[in-house]
Amino acid sequence: GGGGEPVYDARHVCVTNGAVGAVYCSLAAQIESSTSDDVVVSPLPSYGLYMSDAQLLGGTFRALMPTGKAEDGFALSPVDVRRAFDDHGDSLRCLVLCHPNNPTGRCLSSDEARNLALELDRQLEVRPDSFSVLLDEVYAGIGGSAHESILRYASPALRRSCLLCLSASKGLGGAPGMRAGFVACADPDVTRQLIKVQMATGANVSVPSQEFLAASLRHVLGDPKGVMGDIDAHYRSRTDLVCDRLEEIGERYLGHRRAFCPRRPQGTFYVLGRFECLGQTDLEVQRTLRDAYRSGVRDVRYGVAVVPLSAFLMDETLCMVRICCAVDLDVLNRAMDVVEYMVSDALATSK
Repeated sequence: GGGGEPVYDARHVCVTNGAVGAVYCSLAAQIESSTSDDVVVSPLPSYGLYMSDAQLLGGTFRALMPTGKAEDGFALSPVDVRRAFDDHGDSLRCLVLCHPNNPTGRCLSSDEARNLALELDRQLEVRPDSFSVLLDEVYAGIGGSAHESILRYASPALRRSCLLCLSASKGLGGAPGMRAGFVACADPDVTRQLIKVQMATGANVSVPSQEFLAASLRHVLGDPKGVMGDIDAHYRSRTDLVCDRLEEIGERYLGHRRAFCPRRPQGTFYVLGRFECLGQTDLEVQRTLRDAYRSGVRDVRYGVAVVPLSAFLMDETLCMVRICCAVDLDVLNRAMDVVEYMVSDALATSK
């Protein structure tokens, strides 16, 4: 068990070109490029950047299928983590965990975070200094008190093995495009290696990005509860709208509120929708919704991004898509009107 909130200062922080740069630097500092024996493991569904970076750096990427189902947000358990180490042993160089999760919006509860930390500590006892844990928490702040970090419960040894990736584009600032992120590590020696990677691959982060990151953090830290509460409320109103509409559509047409929205997100501004009536694969579902939106909405300059879950290395036949809710409420309402029309038409045709 850990000892409360970790404290970082300048010795522990490497400023990067956004969260993308933070993830790359973290993996580059862990993977030995002269061999493919170094394994990076990430639970599914997994953001594609983890796999592409691992392979680009000469490592081997392996996906970990959790025991949790869609209705549980594909929850990760300590048993799943243990299985990853049993399968890959000392070759497992980095375990990548994303919470709040992209694309599910699932957060860890305090019990889940504590139990995962305990399992990782057990693995460190067996394999001291053999692996790191990349904690991608870029969506922290969107989800309010629902988000619990493994770092809160990590032992000092585990904290020194954790690389925390954050940016100002989501919950800490809500400013995508500023390319302002950072990696924090309790081990200053590791941080120095991260800085070397950042300097070699991207030089210094641009001054405007650094200034914005500093201003964003000052703003958040000046009133953490108020600022983070405002950010959470902004996105929560949007994900609630989409979930409410999908649940109403499920109740109206199939008599089951969870038919099209298996689980409400706790964090992030994404909703996972499941539309088996609109195609045999998630890509077919995406194309159906895209074409219907383009033909049914007069002004298509402002749309809603829909990404197939197979882009996160999941089975395409789940027919699930990630709906981005980071747009105006009226745009989301129009998109849900299109979804309802297509569902109604598909179910009527299938009778």
